[in-house]
Amino acid sequence: MGDEEEAQAERQKKLHAYLARMNENAAEEEKKKQLLAKLVDEKAFDRLMNVRIGHDELYNGVISLLVRLANAGQIKGKLNEEQVVKLLSTLTEREVPKIQFKRK
Repeated sequence: MGDEEEAQAERQKKLHAYLARMNENAAEEEKKKQLLAKLVDEKAFDRLMNVRIGHDELYNGVISLLVRLANAGQIKGKLNEEQVVKLLSTLTEREVPKIQFKRK
């Protein structure tokens, strides 16, 4: 029985640690959403929430970029959807590989 009690205590400990991490993540996400609401208009906010669903890394990159721009004073007023789309396109832009054919 001692082993079962120890295993149960270990499971409870892991569960509490997991729940604490989930609460921290939820609080951090809520903080990001509040910041976004201050920096972008409603349509741009909706677009960024859609990006978050599909491309979490891109969403986090946009958030960090917007925070840096806001702290530097480069954002005047709220960004509209068109500006956010331009920002997203610059972050996702890739160099198109050039294919060359060598003929003999």
